[in-house]
Amino acid sequence: MTTESLDTLVRDLYPRVKRFLRNKLPEPDCYDQANEVIKVFLSANLSQVADPRAYLWGIARMKVLQSLQKRRPTQQFDSTLHSIADLGTSLSARLDRRNMLLNAMRTLPLDHQIAFELRHVEQLELKEVADAMEVSLATVKRYIAAAREELATALGSADQPLSNRDTVAIADAYRNS
Repeated sequence: MTTESLDTLVRDLYPRVKRFLRNKLPEPDCYDQANEVIKVFLSANLSQVADPRAYLWGIARMKVLQSLQKRRPTQQFDSTLHSIADLGTSLSARLDRRNMLLNAMRTLPLDHQIAFELRHVEQLELKEVADAMEVSLATVKRYIAAAREELATALGSADQPLSNRDTVAIADAYRNS
């Protein structure tokens, strides 16, 4: 990867990494962690990395998990079971649709949230999501399916699957948060 293409990649992805972290970590920690993600990414031997985007998102996920574990040192944080809301962080209590969607996302177990977000918000391919999360493709598909079911329930339509319109609305709410 050339220096110019690497520079372009970082310039394109840095705001997305900041947003990804900002929706999971308090300020200013999210910004410090975004810088750390880029620092780790740039210090890697990228010639040995099969998919730089998936590698970058894997670093971001690990930084989230490390930060959340530091916030609860006496109790193990299990990202397949615990959500950001479990830690007591939440968005504003305003009742507008955007905040309702964001709050619904934050109630998901963290791995479900990350899989859904990387797939639908960051528009990574399923294989890239699996690589970033260091899990199998089948596990990613299960996480995303579970996230869709949980979001449908949180949005009051447990008897119907999450619509594509709702998926787009959630992704837009995240992009604009």
